[in-house]
Amino acid sequence: TTLTRLDLEFNRLRNIPDFIGNLALLTELNISNNTIVSLPQILTSKLTGLRYFCADHNFIRSVPTLANMTALLVLSVMDNRLSSLDSSDAHMAAQLREMWVSRNEITLLPTWLCDRKVIEYIDIPLRDTDPAKD
Repeated sequence: TTLTRLDLEFNRLRNIPDFIGNLALLTELNISNNTIVSLPQILTSKLTGLRYFCADHNFIRSVPTLANMTALLVLSVMDNRLSSLDSSDAHMAAQLREMWVSRNEITLLPTWLCDRKVIEYIDIPLRDTDPAKD
């Protein structure tokens, strides 16, 4: 198929449909505002031409490795349940320009973030875990 953009926002999805792995020409995917808990590895292993990926407002706990997503420019996973970005290997997505991860449970910046040479915008407000401030 020649589909390049797919918007599945507000569809009450619990899982990402299996057919998405067959959309090899997909460059934009929006799965925001669903009830998705995890992202399947097929997403990052088969959709290597994806340039924009938005999964805001779900219940996602981790992002699979992005090592194969060499075309990815924008990653947005705001308002989920992420506690870390280390497992995503986002540093492997060489073209990544924007990362939107606010409203998660992230407490530490990943070390690879300091090594980025070509990132234009990062939105990572860290969650304060100091109980003395409550």
